[in-house]
Amino acid sequence: MKNTIGKILFKKVFAWYIVVATLLTIFQIHKGYTTQKTFMDNSLKSTAKIFSTSLENSVWNLDEKQISSNAHTITSLEDIIGISIIEESGSVLALSGTIDIKIKKSGILLLKKRV
Repeated sequence: MKNTIGKILFKKVFAWYIVVATLLTIFQIHKGYTTQKTFMDNSLKSTAKIFSTSLENSVWNLDEKQISSNAHTITSLEDIIGISIIEESGSVLALSGTIDIKIKKSGILLLKKRV
């Protein structure tokens, strides 16, 4: 069976289509990743800027009521879903929001993924 011009053209166009589609998909995934990373970095920086002094003072003075209040205020922000505040010794000072059991004691702020 001979290859017609149509079959040859189809094979070449299809091959290039697959290459271009793959490259565009890789680019889109990379762009989405960098956009999410930038969003998370900016959200954490702005949260830290707003709450660092108040949280530092309340932890330094072991004001549990103020620590809890700060934690609840932080989790009430639109992009933050949970926070755990721990001492250097590992004891938990405050838990607020949705915290995964694996990271409850790691002192991590959890961010809501933007879609």
